[in-house]
Amino acid sequence: MTQVGGEAMYSLTLGLVVWGVIGLSLVMMLFWSYEQFVGWIRYDEPEIEYGPESVQARVLTIGDDPLVVQKTVNALVETVSDIHVITEQEIDIQGANVHVVPSSFDCAATKKGRALEWGRQNIPCERTHILYLDEDTQAINFTGIPDADVVQFGERPYATESWLAYLIEIFRMGFQTEIRAFSRFEVPLYAWGGGIAIRRELEDTITWNFESITEDTSFVWRAAKQEGIDFAYVNTKFRNQAPPSLSALIQQRRRWYAGSIAEQHILPRKFYILAFFRNFSWSLSIAFPFLWLLNWIPSKVATLPFQSTYIVIAGFVSLFLLCWSVAGCVYMRESIPIAILVCCLSPLLSLLNALGAMYGAISQPETFTVTEKAVSDDQSNTPQEAAKQSVGNSFSEMTDEAD
Repeated sequence: MTQVGGEAMYSLTLGLVVWGVIGLSLVMMLFWSYEQFVGWIRYDEPEIEYGPESVQARVLTIGDDPLVVQKTVNALVETVSDIHVITEQEIDIQGANVHVVPSSFDCAATKKGRALEWGRQNIPCERTHILYLDEDTQAINFTGIPDADVVQFGERPYATESWLAYLIEIFRMGFQTEIRAFSRFEVPLYAWGGGIAIRRELEDTITWNFESITEDTSFVWRAAKQEGIDFAYVNTKFRNQAPPSLSALIQQRRRWYAGSIAEQHILPRKFYILAFFRNFSWSLSIAFPFLWLLNWIPSKVATLPFQSTYIVIAGFVSLFLLCWSVAGCVYMRESIPIAILVCCLSPLLSLLNALGAMYGAISQPETFTVTEKAVSDDQSNTPQEAAKQSVGNSFSEMTDEAD
């Protein structure tokens, strides 16, 4: 009797855990589907109102990779005349004004946020918007910005030293196609600070003088709460480096997750609840491959409540992994062989993409860790050529002009 009762309790506990995880995941996936409807069906490309001459560009770097920064500046010099590099140490960059953040500068922000705040206080700006770029962001095809308070550009990672990290980035891009819908929301769910333009007056109102390890998303959330913002997404994709290793990617995801959780208190209640469950679901997505495998557990080992229904829903959830892989390959304009590889590896890529989020949920980082950048031997190579050398031929060249 005791043994039977123990087995029943085991099956009930397993059922509650499994159904809880898959139920939450299903809700978040349906919300993602709604975002796709909003983003793809109702998205209108905003008109460019301000040309490059109306923009001041600021490139943030710690200064360890001057060749990487130089390539970023080189991608801008033909269109933007007012370029500034904000660095933690002396570097020689042609075509830009270089500013070293003095060690004596003190504010509430730390690391990148500290550099952003120093720049806000000390670099004169007479342009309407400030375009912020990470040190490895190649602003290719930049033609200007629409009339909005915050303008988010797309990202298009290219491979550096790790094939696996690059494949995970393709998978992430598939999920991140949701960002097209953020202009329809009262509060964008996150921001990519590697390619974002901010109206100068808004920056002076909100400032960067707050402590955060995801300062870009935090700024957008604070601006939306305090001022109400006009957020625009521009379909121009800026090239940036994929993490050079799996460990660097995991640490990056850990920081994103922990930083988002730490800043959720800024959000209005309905967005707070949404962001909390989205992040929680992201960390739990590490279990997706195992949820599918539960379909094949012998009944003698464990029986899930509503087993037949579970099989259908688990298959549906697993299908989303494939959807994100396909969407990522389309977004990246990837080659057929790489697309097939990404689709076949979808469960593994999902697990590894969520590993950093789970790490962040268990152990929050106390400091900002800068993702290491890689420099190709031939510094004249374009990002497209570097990606081509790393992962094979891509038909991105045929579609760059369309972007």
